[in-house]
Parts: sequence; structure tokens; C-alpha cells
Amino acid sequence: MPPESYVDSIRGKLEGNVRLGNLHYRALWIDFEATEDEILAYVEKDYHSFILGHGFVVLRLDGHVEWMEKKQFDALMAKQQSLMEIEMLRKK
Repeated sequence: MPPESYVDSIRGKLEGNVRLGNLHYRALWIDFEATEDEILAYVEKDYHSFILGHGFVVLRLDGHVEWMEKKQFDALMAKQQSLMEIEMLRKK
């Protein structure tokens, strides 16, 4: 997986970048035991929409992208995040 600096450098060139919000790239926390459903990157929807409620756009390790309601996302992240990752996110 590319380093976060590479992801940051191309992010501004992506169509729809304005709506992406704060991208969380989890490559640092992915190891060889990761399964294909591991969350590689996610973005919280931080704009008003009549169609979608509060939730996240999620990129899985196998490459598919999906929408997740907040409750479902929180449950999945609780299973996948290590304590070290949680601590590092708090410091940002």
C-alpha cells in the first residue's frame, strides 16, 4: 500500500475532493493477517444531504467502496482498531 504522503498528494486531484472531508487512511494499521473486509480508508460525511443521513464512505482492503450508517461503522471499527491506533487518533 502506498504511504499516506502519496495518498495526500493525489487526493486534491480527485473529482469530488471538496466533499471528501477528512480522509482517514489506515495503511499503517493493516498487517499480513488482515482480511479483505478490513477498512483501509474512510471519510465521515460532513455535509448536509436530504438523501443520506450521518455516516461514512468506506474503502475496504479488497477495493470496494460502500456507504455505512454511523452505528454500523462504529461497530466495525471497534472490532478492527487497536488501542495504539485509537490513542494516535486522539493525539491528532
